[in-house]
Amino acid sequence: MNTQVRYTPTAIWLHWIMAVLILGLILMGIYMSELPESPDKFALYDFHKAIGMLALLLIFARLAWRWTHQPPALPQRVSATTRKAAAAGQALLYLCMVFAPLSGWLMSSAYGHPPSFFGIVTLPELVWKNESFAETLKGVHFALTNGLLFLAVGHVVLALKHHWINKDGLLNRLKPWAN
Repeated sequence: MNTQVRYTPTAIWLHWIMAVLILGLILMGIYMSELPESPDKFALYDFHKAIGMLALLLIFARLAWRWTHQPPALPQRVSATTRKAAAAGQALLYLCMVFAPLSGWLMSSAYGHPPSFFGIVTLPELVWKNESFAETLKGVHFALTNGLLFLAVGHVVLALKHHWINKDGLLNRLKPWAN
């Protein structure tokens, strides 16, 4: 039986860094899509791609950490249905966190503009240049980021419900500062 009360500091920081990156990427994506074409817009797209690739690297680091470190057990009072719903929601979040940036990389490749990692290295093109395929991938990227946003909002709402209504201390397991 896992008696650990909190997540490890690494898991906590990876969680919060990813939360900030995802929120920033979504807000940046909304903002830049409304801008007229200009050098500033293209620079912002490049920055968005670089942050997206950083998020992709960090989600793989987070998954590796999760696979090698058991999370704290949920309290016994949490119902089996709630446990299954939480596991399903978390799995969907992870899938979106992997496939949203991956679809962005695919889309950029199909447009003929693969992402650069902060100007250090240009990442390889994952697919051939094809405008109509790029537009399809744009729709996939949009759907995945909207799904990620929906799941993240649900995650936050439910975390706050546990904290303020259930008062069960679950949110304390992920606070970046000690209890």
